[in-house]
Amino acid sequence: IFIITNTYAMFNVMVSFIIDNNMACRCELYEIERERELQALQEEVNQLRATFQEKIHHRFTYNTFESILQFQAPVRKILVDVGCCSSNPREIFEVFEGDDWGRHTIEDFFENLSKLQTSNSCSALLWHILAVQNIARGNELKISQLKKTLSAWRDGLHQ
Repeated sequence: IFIITNTYAMFNVMVSFIIDNNMACRCELYEIERERELQALQEEVNQLRATFQEKIHHRFTYNTFESILQFQAPVRKILVDVGCCSSNPREIFEVFEGDDWGRHTIEDFFENLSKLQTSNSCSALLWHILAVQNIARGNELKISQLKKTLSAWRDGLHQ
């Protein structure tokens, strides 16, 4: 009975060791596959960058961004991976543009996109903070414009 019990216990230890190694290998395989996907996506983005740099040598405008977002799946995938919803491209564009001065180029856009794709979760958090700040700033501008319009309208009524 002692031999049978020891054999059974050793068998259980070996099975648990094999299962543990299998789980660790599976996690490593998932990481390797994710890394390959990121590299393939980065290559697609680099090809897009080269294509757009050859075709467009001017500033990065909303129309350019909208066409890139609409027709280029790798760009949409990177933005979705970061947690951006492409249903409102104006807000995403304003985050990329940042200062509303229109000085950014296509190269700047693709550089920022690359940083987002290859970054860690801290950078993604920073992206969300910047996005929220930019949306809030945009809303404040809209509110001030509406206040000016309302006051002009009221002044028109009083006259």
